[in-house]
Amino acid sequence: MNKSAQKTERKRLNLDLPMSSYEQLLQLAKETGKNISEVLRIGLSIYLMANEANKNGQSLGIVQGDKVVKEIVIIS
Repeated sequence: MNKSAQKTERKRLNLDLPMSSYEQLLQLAKETGKNISEVLRIGLSIYLMANEANKNGQSLGIVQGDKVVKEIVIIS
């Protein structure tokens, strides 16, 4: 079955954000050419990866060259 024929169950959300967060979300969407929902789905995917790494005693990092310049830490 091709991707366009697949049906994915969806849930619509009503989200309450501070204006500054909403503006950042709009800016990310504009910069990446994605819509707000896509930006949020990508953010959730990254959060899930970071959380899974945390459960395994690992962390997610931003690497520049061979050096980790930022670490994403999920506080449980």
